[in-house]
Amino acid sequence: MIENNVMLIGNLTADVEGKYSFSKKVDANGQPIQFFSGRGKIAVKYGYDLQKQQEVVSFIDFAFMGKKFEKIANYMVKGTKIGISGRIETGSYQNKSGETVYYTRVRADEVTLLGGKKKEEAQQAPAPQQAQQYQQQAPAPGAWVPQG
Repeated sequence: MIENNVMLIGNLTADVEGKYSFSKKVDANGQPIQFFSGRGKIAVKYGYDLQKQQEVVSFIDFAFMGKKFEKIANYMVKGTKIGISGRIETGSYQNKSGETVYYTRVRADEVTLLGGKKKEEAQQAPAPQQAQQYQQQAPAPGAWVPQG
């Protein structure tokens, strides 16, 4: 039974950051295995503050890894509504100042695009007003250290 499972729906606060890296593992020919990984942040609504007359939003970091994300990464642009399922991951690292930084994020096993445009098309169209609002409310992104 899997006890660490989370499912979220929200809007991307910025284009996802994807990159290719090489694993320490090697293939049958002795070559390092290349893999695709990335990260992003979604704004998830979970209530309404009557006093402030605004929605209550959490900003959740997520990370993904693997070939299945390579093709959809171009569609994961600011303002796109996505669904994520995966597991909560926590950890820490030392920043450049030598301080310990703790993080919590979702390690995505599945990402479902619920609306949006390809990166080239999105650059031509203005960003949705709602996504701009979330980006302004979003705290500065923290450092991200890939696992694996």
